[in-house]
Amino acid sequence: HEPELLNDLAAQRLAPLDQLRPNQRARLAETLLSWLSHQGERAKVAAELHIHPQTVGYRVGQLREIFGDALDDPLTRFELEMVLRAGHS
Repeated sequence: HEPELLNDLAAQRLAPLDQLRPNQRARLAETLLSWLSHQGERAKVAAELHIHPQTVGYRVGQLREIFGDALDDPLTRFELEMVLRAGHS
């Protein structure tokens, strides 16, 4: 119910994606949301995004390079999923 707070959180959590081209950012944000939603189950992510499971692995590898250890933190993962579900990318 606090859009300004959500916008600030999105800016903070998604800042690592700022270095990417818009198309790449959108693709990786979509992959990240699906990966978080399916708790890392590659086959489910691949089916949802209509891509090969190896492509999921490649993209998640990119995300791990960009976000580092933050993807292993439960609170960060929750906040990332929240802002991505709210339409931020």
